[in-house]
Amino acid sequence: MERDTVCKLCNCLCQFVVLTVPQPSDTFSLHTDASGAGLDAVLIVYREVIELPVTFYSRQLRGAEASYSLTELESLAILEGVEHIVCVVAVFCILELVYILVLLCISLKY
Repeated sequence: MERDTVCKLCNCLCQFVVLTVPQPSDTFSLHTDASGAGLDAVLIVYREVIELPVTFYSRQLRGAEASYSLTELESLAILEGVEHIVCVVAVFCILELVYILVLLCISLKY
């Protein structure tokens, strides 16, 4: 019984996280964390009762940031998380436009 539990836990921990493509109708949430070592952020969408990741951001602290207070580090994590999200959303918009243009070219060809 214990071995089965450990195997199940290992399987859960080793599965790949699949990033989700956001939809305009999704509800979003930005989760951030900061410590004396680094900054982290993850953009989550809620679909029904499931939280799905859209993008992750993480980096180590640089130079003087190591002397920042926890409040300053948390604020920096939010700021950089939002900046990262803006880039990701821009990429999704560009990919959506390319997809539409490809469909349009295909339909004009036939």
